[in-house]
Amino acid sequence: MSTTIEKHLSVSQFPNLDVKLTTTILVVASIRYNTVTLLFKKYKLSYEQYNVLRILRGSHPNTLRIKEISMRMMEKNSNVPRLVDKLGKSDLIFRENSDIDKRESYVGITEKGLQLMKSIDEPFLETMKLKVKMSDEELISTIKTLEKFLP
Repeated sequence: MSTTIEKHLSVSQFPNLDVKLTTTILVVASIRYNTVTLLFKKYKLSYEQYNVLRILRGSHPNTLRIKEISMRMMEKNSNVPRLVDKLGKSDLIFRENSDIDKRESYVGITEKGLQLMKSIDEPFLETMKLKVKMSDEELISTIKTLEKFLP
């Protein structure tokens, strides 16, 4: 039998179902985030750096403005310019200044960045496998329910 959120957090009850649901979502998200973060550490990346590389690989061979990367980030509070600078120092991405507006720059992924992402793909998919047995129908239903919380 699976653990309840009450047992997991050693609490007897929650004030209401809204609090219980939100707490459960946050705890599960934290567990999944920590699992993925451990994987990225093996590649000397943070979760946020991986996210930037993921976005740039998706737009490759095109480049993106920093503002566009920020809009696509899963974690909206990330300091994208700082992340870009750090990834650039590792030659995983490149940055070009705009010919039109010198304050603006375009960012793309390098071959080294593409190779790193390719090497992460299989371990990432393995890490993302759920450790619980759910049918496709249950997964789809859970996804649809969670999507109701999106703005």
